[in-house]
Amino acid sequence: MPDALARGMRMLLGQRLIDEHAYDKSLCTQAFERLLAEPRASPIAIDTQAANAQHYELPDASVSGLLRNRFR
Repeated sequence: MPDALARGMRMLLGQRLIDEHAYDKSLCTQAFERLLAEPRASPIAIDTQAANAQHYELPDASVSGLLRNRFR
């Protein structure tokens, strides 16, 4: 890896640590709690009807083609 690329990556990672408050324990804890609060407040599954329609509906021809002589 070129040295300039490694230095750029280190600079970006350092800036990310500053942005994420890695050096301030209380701000880091608050940011982490905010990160956890969003999924806790949202529903487990969103638009389950559309997901079920997309993944579980098979045409009869494909089922009979898969089962062939085992089809009752």
